[in-house]
Amino acid sequence: MWNKVIITSLMVLSLIMTGCNHMGKNEGAGVFWGTILGVVVGEAVGGKGGGEVIGGIIGASIGGDIGRKLDDVDKIKFAQTRHMVLERYASGEEGTWHNPDSGNSGIFVAKKAYQEDSRYCREFTQTVQISGKSEQAYGKACRMPDGTWHILNK
Repeated sequence: MWNKVIITSLMVLSLIMTGCNHMGKNEGAGVFWGTILGVVVGEAVGGKGGGEVIGGIIGASIGGDIGRKLDDVDKIKFAQTRHMVLERYASGEEGTWHNPDSGNSGIFVAKKAYQEDSRYCREFTQTVQISGKSEQAYGKACRMPDGTWHILNK
């Protein structure tokens, strides 16, 4: 499955990025992660019917839009909340952030920790509120030896 996800993600990304020289770093990161998440979700939902390509395109669009609209303070607050929730919060407990300057906010919720390849991992949901619109995503993160949490493709 992972080979299919990686190959499809790269194909969709190359198609999308070909005409995107004007993209800022926030938007580019959003497109990248949105594509990966969209391909994974599309593959799970669409199975053999090509759902992963459609999911990748939709995910890239949503991810680019989110990345474009989050400023540096939003990203810092989000990253701090994500780390705190993954590291210290009980399963199902919500961590929230809010940037009064941009008006953007978010909620991060992690599930129960488990061990995978001798490291602790947690699945999570994240909801980001940008300009009154809510976007939700799912993912998985594993704790690295240096104490950071690495977001993985689910």
